[in-house]
Amino acid sequence: MSDAAPPYRSGLASALGAVLLSALIVGLGDVVHTGGGFGFAPALLGLWAIIALPVAIGAGLVAGNATWGVGWVRGLFAKLRAEPELDRDVAAVLIAGVLLAGVLALGIGKLAVGLVGNVQRKDVGGLLLGFVVVGMLPVLALAALPLFRVLRVVTAFVPAIGPFSRVIVLVVGAIVAIGGAGGFIVTHKLDYQSMGLGSLIAPLLLPVVAGVIAILAYGPLAGLRERIPARGALVALFTTIAVLLPVVAG
Repeated sequence: MSDAAPPYRSGLASALGAVLLSALIVGLGDVVHTGGGFGFAPALLGLWAIIALPVAIGAGLVAGNATWGVGWVRGLFAKLRAEPELDRDVAAVLIAGVLLAGVLALGIGKLAVGLVGNVQRKDVGGLLLGFVVVGMLPVLALAALPLFRVLRVVTAFVPAIGPFSRVIVLVVGAIVAIGGAGGFIVTHKLDYQSMGLGSLIAPLLLPVVAGVIAILAYGPLAGLRERIPARGALVALFTTIAVLLPVVAG
């Protein structure tokens, strides 16, 4: 009989571990940023625990391990690295999706001003905007086909780096680019200090850091992760601490 945890339990533990660890990292950064000292840390980490627990449980309920089997992340990395044609196809699809999503976002932004922002019957304008957006979706879907063919040629020039396929390189690059662009807009185009955007931006770091932890833990650092003893018990302990911390610190 195998000692491996059932796939669903394994997926739940993986999600809890990645999200709670990311909450600890972001929470400690928040403690340092606020300058309240480590005496203030339990209360602030308790607040982060309240935010992180629903995210961790929700991600665990999706449980990729139960759907695709244990080791599906490493298997996906290996498959993309071993099959360059598939790697190019997936990379082209991702880039096409991002470009078309940007076109859709810009279109909605322009239309929202005329249909919703500058009219008295905003409910009617919002309904019209919804119909326009739904009508744009099949047009964008058709535009994706020739765009995919062009991008498939372009992605041939994107290098695979070590064990990382083109897809991973593009995803990491996209995360860095989007984060940099978002930071530039917030700090240079908005009065972020008076708007108090920090309370909104900080929670957005939680899934980003959790995603990076998951990619590393089930990719290049998988061997190190597997050498940690009693991983399930550690996740259960940290989950219990996260549940109790808001009560004790409050």
